[in-house]
Amino acid sequence: MAIRNEIVWRSGVVYLVMVLLAITLIIRILLLQTVERGKWSSMSERYVYKTSEIPANRGDILAHDGRLLASSVPYY
Repeated sequence: MAIRNEIVWRSGVVYLVMVLLAITLIIRILLLQTVERGKWSSMSERYVYKTSEIPANRGDILAHDGRLLASSVPYY
């Protein structure tokens, strides 16, 4: 009977720890979404993705003996 009580006690401790972790996680999520919303919104605006076009510097295609097979010619 003592072994059974110890198993029940240990499983209760594990259950309590898991519940406390879940509550802590839920509270942290709520804080992030409500209290710290402005902080994270302003931070996200600083890191907006910017795109810029970089022209490709293409090279020539040569045969195994060094003859020119194809070349890139810019056109406008």
